[in-house]
Amino acid sequence: MASESIEERFKSELLRCYEESKKYLFPKAEYYRRIGSIKSSSVNSHMKSRSDYYLLSKYEVLKCGDVEKLIKNGQMQTSHPCIM
Repeated sequence: MASESIEERFKSELLRCYEESKKYLFPKAEYYRRIGSIKSSSVNSHMKSRSDYYLLSKYEVLKCGDVEKLIKNGQMQTSHPCIM
């Protein structure tokens, strides 16, 4: 039997995939940083950086209750009151 647990193997495989292609998969800390950046840049309409414009063009924050999720821009075809 392997000395590392299944969870550790899974995490190491995810990190390996992340290093190969950062386009589709990113760590949890980066995920929450992007959500925070999108929320703060949508509030401050007069002070945005290039990365803020990029994130706003690519993603939206879906908020239902106290859960916030990052979704790709344009996935929902109708306007929904939960989207910030």
